[in-house]
Amino acid sequence: MQQYLEVCKAVTTHGVAGEVKVELWCDDAAFLGRFKRLYRGPQGQNPIAVTKVRAHKNMALVTFEGVNDMDAARALVGQVFYIDRADAKLPRGHYFQAAAQQVRLKIVAPGHRIFIRLPVRMVPLPCSRR
Repeated sequence: MQQYLEVCKAVTTHGVAGEVKVELWCDDAAFLGRFKRLYRGPQGQNPIAVTKVRAHKNMALVTFEGVNDMDAARALVGQVFYIDRADAKLPRGHYFQAAAQQVRLKIVAPGHRIFIRLPVRMVPLPCSRR
């Protein structure tokens, strides 16, 4: 079982005060806002404290501790952030779901068959009921 789950990716800066706009890979900004820290590596490396999260259209704006200006925020653009599964408190009867790890495509051309396997990013979907 994967301990650290991808939750968002920094896509740009927002304003001059160090806010970072992130693409959400979880339910919503409210879910992301429950976490006091995010990790910058898939094994929990480089934790960074979260001071504020707010919804912005279909994304979220995140303020990180120590990121106080646009230059510091710009350094995070492209960064994938992770949560520790142990920090997630899901309601009873709710579980994480993840997308399939690979997609297999079959391309058929006259007289030819080609099979391609493409990797797919694991995405936590935290509020699914079983």
